[in-house]
Amino acid sequence: MSRKIHLDEIDRRIISILQQNGRTALVEIGRKTGMTHVGVKRRLERLVKGGLIRISANVDISRLKFKAAIILVEVENYERLQQLIEMFKNCPRIICLATLSGTYNLMVLIAAEDMDTLESMILGECAIRGQRGIRKSDVQIIESFYYPVHFPLRMISKGRSKISPCGLRCDKCGRYKLKKCLACPATIFYRGFPSD
Repeated sequence: MSRKIHLDEIDRRIISILQQNGRTALVEIGRKTGMTHVGVKRRLERLVKGGLIRISANVDISRLKFKAAIILVEVENYERLQQLIEMFKNCPRIICLATLSGTYNLMVLIAAEDMDTLESMILGECAIRGQRGIRKSDVQIIESFYYPVHFPLRMISKGRSKISPCGLRCDKCGRYKLKKCLACPATIFYRGFPSD
C-alpha cells in the first residue's frame, strides 16, 4: 500500500501547469506560482520521488490512426486475475489494466496500429479474453476519444526478443502467418506500422 502524499495549493498549481504543457520551464512555473525555479524543482522532485507524478510523453493515438477497444472480463478467481495482470502488464498495446467491482473484474484498454491487429488482440492467441479462467467478456470498439486524447502508449523502437512480454511467440500465431497481425512490437517479428 502506497502512502498518501499531502498536496498544498502550490503543488496542485504546479501539476496543473505541467498537465497543460509538460515542457514548461521551471522559471515559467515559478513565475506563475510566485516561487523560485529552485523551489519548483524541489517540489517536483518530492512529487516524483513520492510516486505521485511521472513526467512522460503521452501519445494522441487518433493522429497515428490507431484503433482502440475496451475489453471487460470476468476472471474466475482472484489468483487467476493476478496471474493475468502479471502476464499482460508489459504488453505494448495495453494502455490500461484496471480491476473492477461488479459484473466484470478486469478492464483492459488496448490500442493497435490497424483493425486487423486490434482484432488479433481481441480474438487471437494473445487475446486476454481467450485465456484460461475467463468466465465471460465483452468488447467495445472505441470510435473517438474526446478526453483525454493523449495516452501512455508504449512506443518500442525495435524489439529484440522472439518471445513477447505475455510469453507467446508471434511467429507461431495463425493470424500473424496470414498477415492479419503486425506482431508484438517488443519482438523481432514486428512488421512495423502499416505505412512503414
